[in-house]
Amino acid sequence: MTDYRLRTVRPQPGQSGRLERSPHAGAQGRSGNQEAESSPQGSGDSALSSRTADPATRANTQKPVAQKQRSGSLYSVSRGGASGAGASRVHQQPPQHDSESPTGLSRSDMTDRGEYLWGIAGLRAVAILAILGHHLMPGVVRGGFLGIDIFLVISGFLVTMTLLRSDRTRGYIDVLSCYRARFTRSFIPLLVLVVTVIPLAGIIARSTLGDIRRQTLGALTYSTNWFDICQGYVRDAGSGRLFSHLWYVALDAQIMLLWPLIALVMLALLDSWRLRALVASVVVVFSAGLMMVLYNGENSVALLYGPHTHLFGVALGIVLAIIWADPQASILGAVHWRRTYPWYGWAALSMLVVFLFIIPMDGPWAYMGGMLLVSLLAGIVLATIVIPHSIFSLIGQIGVLRWLGQRAYLLYVWHWPLLVIAAACWHASGWQGGVRDMCALMVCFACAELTYRYIMRPIRRYGLSVACARAVLAVRRSLRYRIVAIGASLVTVGAIAVLIWNPVSLAQGASPDSSAPVQVAAEPEGTAGEIGGSKAGGDPSSAQGNMTPSQPAVAPNSGGDALQRGDEPAPGAQLCSAFDASKPQWKDVTIFGDSIAAGAGAELTAQMPGAQVYAQPGMTWAEAYAFIAQHRATAHVGRVVVLEYGTNGGVPDPNEVRRNIEQLGCRRWVFLVNVGTTSKDVDSANRTLSDIAAGYANVFVVDWHGLIAEHPEFLKIDTIHPLPEGNVAFATLLRQSIGQAGEHLATLPRAKR
Repeated sequence: MTDYRLRTVRPQPGQSGRLERSPHAGAQGRSGNQEAESSPQGSGDSALSSRTADPATRANTQKPVAQKQRSGSLYSVSRGGASGAGASRVHQQPPQHDSESPTGLSRSDMTDRGEYLWGIAGLRAVAILAILGHHLMPGVVRGGFLGIDIFLVISGFLVTMTLLRSDRTRGYIDVLSCYRARFTRSFIPLLVLVVTVIPLAGIIARSTLGDIRRQTLGALTYSTNWFDICQGYVRDAGSGRLFSHLWYVALDAQIMLLWPLIALVMLALLDSWRLRALVASVVVVFSAGLMMVLYNGENSVALLYGPHTHLFGVALGIVLAIIWADPQASILGAVHWRRTYPWYGWAALSMLVVFLFIIPMDGPWAYMGGMLLVSLLAGIVLATIVIPHSIFSLIGQIGVLRWLGQRAYLLYVWHWPLLVIAAACWHASGWQGGVRDMCALMVCFACAELTYRYIMRPIRRYGLSVACARAVLAVRRSLRYRIVAIGASLVTVGAIAVLIWNPVSLAQGASPDSSAPVQVAAEPEGTAGEIGGSKAGGDPSSAQGNMTPSQPAVAPNSGGDALQRGDEPAPGAQLCSAFDASKPQWKDVTIFGDSIAAGAGAELTAQMPGAQVYAQPGMTWAEAYAFIAQHRATAHVGRVVVLEYGTNGGVPDPNEVRRNIEQLGCRRWVFLVNVGTTSKDVDSANRTLSDIAAGYANVFVVDWHGLIAEHPEFLKIDTIHPLPEGNVAFATLLRQSIGQAGEHLATLPRAKR
């Protein structure tokens, strides 16, 4: 197959321009083909190249292109028939005689000339470095998640530029070809990731395989974002799952599934580039405004993951692509822009880097205009990169940045599962945790390079069908490739076996995100000691190890203020006459919860022998009512009840919490465990729990969040679920809290019979 690129040769005085085959066209497949994937690696078909061996097809592809008579002339393509309705006609427009800017750029340099935009790789590199930094050092690169918005702007620009080039040169948009390119460059790396990571996790990190079927379904169907929205995760990476980071890939794919069809209609109905840009600008305002209006501090996941509220980045890229395609360069060709674009570029790039360090993910700044502002800055930087031979374009071609940019999508796909597996295999914090993460990152770079070199580059060079045929031929001829093929087959079979069998159980360290309910049965009554004793009936502090919280383990009523000040109980905070304040035994303790309690179930029964643990990962306060009622009807519920909910969705309705408290009655000791994470998203939820507890004399708040604030190393990389030492701390906190509550209850008055 021959790959052609149409290149305009600038004429000498007295000569006419001509089009000739580029000397760089050939096996590399770089003939004007811009990687305009909607994912970080880029995508799209070539607008000015033809990958076909059919001479007639190549001739038809070249028909709409005309020869230039001078370097400053511009051309536009109109579509009609064979005699005005279907044939493509090229109209030469009069040359522009604008004065040259101090930068040496003419107006004709500020419009799309079908060249490959190498400098975009540098902006991709900035985005992927921000994301990697955010996951490795979330306290330093606080706004690294905004690299996603940079990717979205690039994605919208490149896909739209490819569609407009196709319309300009061919006279039509090949939607099927666009979708085919997206499939090969986006889905195939996902497939390689799934069949590689799942067997690896099954061998060395089985605790990460919780809910693996749902994760795999979401990854391969581009629906991870909607699964997470429905699940109600508080943070990105929801629970340390292997494929939770693929929410962005799903978001981008959903947007780009519709955009080529919308572009087809837009080009048919709107002839003016100004109208097209206006429509895209309205989408920007609507999407960003919708995010600002809907944000309430508790729905950050839905706003971040939802395509309707996170569409503005792609729409900004579309606006820039439409402006860039204007043959008259009405905006980008303005003298002011040509003279001052370096200043705009450096200012935008500087502000962009600053925001990547200071805008937090868990505050209102990102959702109340921060993401929109970052997208605008990324668009300005991108507008300077597309200028031929600009300093920003040259910087983007630096070796390291170009390497990172070309493999940005692969690095994004590989990095998170490897970090999760490394964290599950090597529990470390401080400098040891940094060493662990750096080792995982080096493996990520190696996997990205191998995937790029041996899978994606052959597909990009030869096409999917030819690359597969060459691979089959290589396997038949070479023993080395035969061994590789056998290994790949075994890995694939292993992945399928893990998905079918899913050999994960709580006793073997199952992930707390498994969707199945977890029940830890009580031990025989003879082993159950009294509250305040250890498993062997000794000192309660013996199970604590080296962890000693500086704050009280339990916060009675309003965050513990009443107990610490020694004030009188709040008005109405009286125990009912039937309340039993005698010291209970561990067999009288029943714990209801979500994934936190499920993950710590074994440790809870070890420190509180005889206690009952009923936990179902993913459960919310609203769902807990029926769950508790079911166990009240079918099982023994002790007079000391711990309610651990809010990890999924916080406390959107305080009345749901009150319903759960009131169905337990006034005779029981009730403990509400607040949400423990390093995220500030849960502050309002924890305040709500404290306010609710203040209205009941028999209800206490266990300050799990306060303990995690002092010991963030207890949590996994997702900053939500505890590591093994965190499970020990969680169980110890509950045990101490129940013991301290008895002392406080003795001071409260009781209602008269």
